[in-house]
Amino acid sequence: LQIIVNQLYADVSQGSVRYNIATKADIAIIATAANGSKMTKNYRANYSIEGAFQASNQNIADAVNSVLTDTIADMSQDTSIHDFIKQNAR
Repeated sequence: LQIIVNQLYADVSQGSVRYNIATKADIAIIATAANGSKMTKNYRANYSIEGAFQASNQNIADAVNSVLTDTIADMSQDTSIHDFIKQNAR
C-alpha cells in the first residue's frame, strides 16, 4: 500500500487590510495485490479562508490542517481500497 501526496499547498494573498488563504490537497492511494492487480484511488480537497490584516504562520498552518483533515475524512469513509485488499487477499 502506497500513499502519495501529489499536491499539498497553501496560496496566500495579502492586501492592505485583508488576506486570503487557499489550500489544496491531492493524495493518491495505490494498493497492489500479490497477483499483480493494482488499484489507485485519488482524494482531493480544497479549503479557503479570509481574514483581516495579515495572515500569520498559525493561520496558514490551520488552513493546511483543515484541508488535510477533510481529505483524510474522505479517505476513511471510502471502503473501496479495503474491499480491493480483502478481495485480493485470497
